[in-house]
Amino acid sequence: YASPWMMGRGSLNTLTSELKGRGYKLTAVVDQFVRGVADGETVEFLLKPEDGVVLYSSSSAPSKFSLYDPRRQLESILSGAGFESAGGDTGEAKKEGFVGELKAFYGMQSGKGWEDVLEE
Repeated sequence: YASPWMMGRGSLNTLTSELKGRGYKLTAVVDQFVRGVADGETVEFLLKPEDGVVLYSSSSAPSKFSLYDPRRQLESILSGAGFESAGGDTGEAKKEGFVGELKAFYGMQSGKGWEDVLEE
């Protein structure tokens, strides 16, 4: 899971230009939806101007070993197209990698506030 990005100064035109500039072949551009494919990776973006957010996903062919980080690639594309990070899922989960993701899933990032949960 990754939090949505804010529209900022980004638009459908800036996004398609950014994808083309990075070598993606656009396989779908419908209303506010864009799909691009490059090197076995598919990225999809749904712009929701009425809500001011951009939703996105990425998929790629599985490999035995890869240092590829799809989240960083998507963030790079979005920031290059003028969109702004909402910053919702950064922080400890990102700093600590896999362990941080587990902590975030189980709600153990800092330990603050757990007393309130138990008292209810």
